Amino acid sequence: MDALFYFSSGRIRLRIIRCLITYFALSWTIISLPGYTSPAFAVQRIPQHIVSLSSGYVILVDKKDQKLFVYQNDNGQILRVFEAPCSTGKNKGPKSLAGDAKTPEGIFFVNQILRNTQPNETYGSIAYALDYPNLMDRRAGRGGNNIWIHGTTRALVPFQSNGCVVLKDTDVLKLEDFIQIQKTPIVISDYIQWVHPSQIEREKRELEAFLYAWQKAVLAGDPQTIDLLYLPGTQPQGKGKEELLQISRKLGKTSRYYQIEPRDVTIIQNANNAVIIFDQITEISKDNTFRGFYQRLYLEKVQNHWYAVADISKTAFAAASPAEKTAAASSANPPERYAQGEGEKIRNFVLKWAKDWETGKFHSYRLCYSETFRSRGMNRDAWAKYKEAIRANSGRISISIENIKVTLSEDGKRATVFFVQDYRSSILKNKGKKKLDLRKIGNEWKIERESMA
Repeated sequence: MDALFYFSSGRIRLRIIRCLITYFALSWTIISLPGYTSPAFAVQRIPQHIVSLSSGYVILVDKKDQKLFVYQNDNGQILRVFEAPCSTGKNKGPKSLAGDAKTPEGIFFVNQILRNTQPNETYGSIAYALDYPNLMDRRAGRGGNNIWIHGTTRALVPFQSNGCVVLKDTDVLKLEDFIQIQKTPIVISDYIQWVHPSQIEREKRELEAFLYAWQKAVLAGDPQTIDLLYLPGTQPQGKGKEELLQISRKLGKTSRYYQIEPRDVTIIQNANNAVIIFDQITEISKDNTFRGFYQRLYLEKVQNHWYAVADISKTAFAAASPAEKTAAASSANPPERYAQGEGEKIRNFVLKWAKDWETGKFHSYRLCYSETFRSRGMNRDAWAKYKEAIRANSGRISISIENIKVTLSEDGKRATVFFVQDYRSSILKNKGKKKLDLRKIGNEWKIERESMA
């Protein structure tokens, strides 16, 4: 009897082993199939176009899948914060001529926002005019104009536009939350390739190295080295070169005592083209304040080497917080700029936000955040509940805020706030620099992003 039991058990064990072998063999076959991505890997995939993202958002359009996506950097993670169906040109391929009913492909920026007080079926309530044809398009001989991202009140049908990117009217209105004129990159491509961040590390290293080589040449005021960084025939000439050399003359010897390096760097790539967006300091005043603008550096890859083909400056700030004279200057507060009375209004908002958190007024605290807020993968409601749970387990909380520094965007609709926060509770004591990204909605400021600086 025992022998029979042992024999039967052995056969069962053998069947289990065979089943396990079959299961693992099939699993390995599936994983080896072209295009297969494991669920854990898929969660971490991002568009290949986003090489580096600091603040703000990136908007991407996938013509093949007829989808528009918005991404942001959330505490070091590139996360999708918005997605919507769209409709692009009736004809396939990148736009090359006026009237070809094709949607252009490349990296673009919004020049202006157009509003319809009485929305019509074709263009909806709002349109974002793109800078097509940009300088890369003109270099390639591409033509046409009036390419917008706009809404429609009709049913959205794929591949039905004359070249624009069309969204449902309700979706195109939401898009305004993510767009800053001349600053937010918009990538339109035939299709988006989804990759793990580690797969674009090489491009990131190459492009960052190019940026710092360009910055070094500009600070040194070396026209020969500057020219070598540009593709032949595209070197800065006349006024353009003079503006670059003026940076070196203005900074002079003071650059030895300050860490003058690109700030708030975002790098976007599309095939063999790339755009680097960053804050460029151009002058240090006698009172130790920074002055400068934000810069767009356009690059082209030729025979595995990156070359600049143009640099475009956009006014970003006119005055700044005091510079810090140490090797730790990389953590110095960014330039500070005020609209009349707006700086004080923002300061009061930040102090109220901290007080609501300290005293547990969570209805008021929640309303300090925008509806599009995200942090650590949480939206506004989840974030408020998370904070409420922390508050409930922390006993008495004390929060003090000092050294508030405010940077306003050129259009006055966005602001970045840096400050030192001293947080104390029964379970935690912490003091450090904090950063809030704000957006003005109506007459009120709302928090879009919160992080430690």
